[in-house]
Amino acid sequence: MLPTLMTTPFAAIIERPIPPVAGIDLEQALNYVDSRGLPLEWFYTSFTCPRTFYRPGSRPQLAEFIQRQNLDHGRNVATVRAVLQAVNQGVRHACFLNRPVPADRGLTEEGLLESSCGWCNEQARVAVALSQVVGIPSRLVFASMKTGRGHVMSEFYMDERWALADQTIGFLFQTPAGETANVLTIRTAPALADEINAFYREALLATRPLAPNPAQWDESFTYIHKPLELFHHVGYCNYFVH
Repeated sequence: MLPTLMTTPFAAIIERPIPPVAGIDLEQALNYVDSRGLPLEWFYTSFTCPRTFYRPGSRPQLAEFIQRQNLDHGRNVATVRAVLQAVNQGVRHACFLNRPVPADRGLTEEGLLESSCGWCNEQARVAVALSQVVGIPSRLVFASMKTGRGHVMSEFYMDERWALADQTIGFLFQTPAGETANVLTIRTAPALADEINAFYREALLATRPLAPNPAQWDESFTYIHKPLELFHHVGYCNYFVH
């Protein structure tokens, strides 16, 4: 029964800011499930069906992109890394561009690939779509700091566990032992979290020289000094590609 899952009062959805996005991005931004009030473990055992529902042939442009970029190496980490790299390079974040990127385009994943640019929520959506086409379950993760600054990431289901990734910089979260990590790992293993924080910060800093406008990069990654503070609040969104 749902009441037994409650640990603190649920976060009211009316407190959620309405971002300047449109289409599926607006639906996802207003309908992800906030983890506040629910045990985080529930999102890693029961929230998302760990399978895909993609029907071969239903998204030919995505399938063709996967084949052209040689992204499918099986249902494993190698494929996820290839997908992350493809999204990082093929749908560049606005802070790495010299042109404005409207936030309210409401494009499909195919349209985002054609545009070659996108915001973090759009990049995450492309990563999730591509991974499901090759048979890897995936979902969106909405993360935010106490200050309200946020970022949308993605998680992929492999080897019976969820692996967190920041597709904006092509980063897969891992422990010092090389095992994939997720938000639950960060929250429940402080020693590992310190190491993961260092890995993530190093990966973020490595992207700064690639930004044509360093000030815009700084504005986009204000959490750089303690990047895991980004996971103060998290929410999860199931997005199944058919």
